[in-house]
Amino acid sequence: MSGAVFLSRILGLVREQVFAYFFGAGMVTDAFLVAFRIPNLLRDLFAEGALSAAFVTVFSREQDRERSQMMARNVLLAQSLIVAVCCLLIFLFSEQLVSWIAPDFARIEGKLELTTTLTRYLSPFLLFVASAALSMGILNSLGYFFVPALGSAAFNLGSILVGGGAAWVFRDQGLISMISGFTVGSLCGGALQWLVQWPLLVKEGYSPVKNISRLFSGDGVAKAFQDPALRKIALLMAPAVLSVAAVQINVFINTVIASELAQGSVTWLNFSYRLLHFPLGVFGVALSVAALPSFARLWAAGDVAKFHSTLRQSLRFTWILAIGSAAGLVAFREPLIAMIFEHGRFTRADTLETAAALAAYALALPALNSTKIFVQVFYALDKVWIPSIVAIILVIAHYFLARFLGEQWGHTGLALAIAATSTLNALVLALILQIKKFRLVDMESLKVLVGAVGGALVILLVDLTGLTRVLMNLQEASFVFFAFLTLFLILTLGAVFLLCASLPSKELRSVVAKAIRRIK
Repeated sequence: MSGAVFLSRILGLVREQVFAYFFGAGMVTDAFLVAFRIPNLLRDLFAEGALSAAFVTVFSREQDRERSQMMARNVLLAQSLIVAVCCLLIFLFSEQLVSWIAPDFARIEGKLELTTTLTRYLSPFLLFVASAALSMGILNSLGYFFVPALGSAAFNLGSILVGGGAAWVFRDQGLISMISGFTVGSLCGGALQWLVQWPLLVKEGYSPVKNISRLFSGDGVAKAFQDPALRKIALLMAPAVLSVAAVQINVFINTVIASELAQGSVTWLNFSYRLLHFPLGVFGVALSVAALPSFARLWAAGDVAKFHSTLRQSLRFTWILAIGSAAGLVAFREPLIAMIFEHGRFTRADTLETAAALAAYALALPALNSTKIFVQVFYALDKVWIPSIVAIILVIAHYFLARFLGEQWGHTGLALAIAATSTLNALVLALILQIKKFRLVDMESLKVLVGAVGGALVILLVDLTGLTRVLMNLQEASFVFFAFLTLFLILTLGAVFLLCASLPSKELRSVVAKAIRRIK
């Protein structure tokens, strides 16, 4: 699964490169990102976050195959109808939504109108990605991880080919025509994210075509909404909407506040968050998604000792990978952004502003990854209200903190607010689990933390010694040599970090041993 997510993140970076090349940071990019944020927030809240986790929890406990198939079909049908209504509302009330989210856009001629138009183009996007997310939950529960995780790669590929191609075709007709074409390409990518999972769904007896045909049957719709499993999922979702998607709500708050700051702030935050999302998706999301079915089954079976062992092992993997990734992002923030984005209309000034936000965001990475594991534990325990209450309090706290730090340090302050509230969220959830007699840290965990922190300090020496400044100067003289040297240093220091972290970690040693056995 990590391999598939890694491919997706690579294509995601290529997509952002294409976007930065054609549009840079300015009015049209801010307009697109705010328009894209509206269906994305609903997706994170009700599809990829709360609904998927709630569905997997209920679905994993159902032992009867025929009953599980009917449950999945009913949930898919009910979701499709509800999300279709949401899409229609977004289309009809786009202007009001944009005016509420980014009221300051009205001060710049044409910016509010363009954002409204792009929001209407993207309104069906939610239906595609919500269906893709639920399909992914079904396939994950059945033991399929690689193909469902390729869905995001399919989205990025569709956006690059269709969206980038449209921007190239309309390059002589102005930025507004180009961004409109890129928006349609993103919509096509959302459809492709769902379609790529169809063959496996059909193979397992969950044909989307047959399910769609039930929309035209009043009896089929009535049975779907009467399914007891739907009520169970809804009860799990209610609190989970905030507990799973608290970070996304905070990012949304940042988007609203950033729209009031200097033009380009929304874009700088978006590009830096995309780079943060690379290790977050490859390691954090993959580990938490793979862990949830195991947690649910072990707790249902009453195997408490194995449950605790799996939890600690998941956390150790998470800490190793997150701490190293955070150090790498901080140390190489400017060379990475310059190498990936500083082309076309994306300037050196944009690189420096994006790098400042990335350094702040990176501080949140260990906490964000740990929180994903903690939330899955509460799901398995049927205690989803606990992280929900914590999330509600911290979302409110984040709003006021973001307002204050935004006034002090602009868009960088908004990224710092995310880091602060994410860290506090993880610490509170960890404390609650400790109180509930879940031993999160043992001697093995402490050894791993010492090794990971030591390796992270080695990586940070690159920034402290001024080597990144030398790299940035090389970029102007020879971009190819600059890129080669940057990647070489990242890979070398990454290897040193893994060596430092793996010496005390039996998890990494076991991974290496299994890899060697498989090669042999």
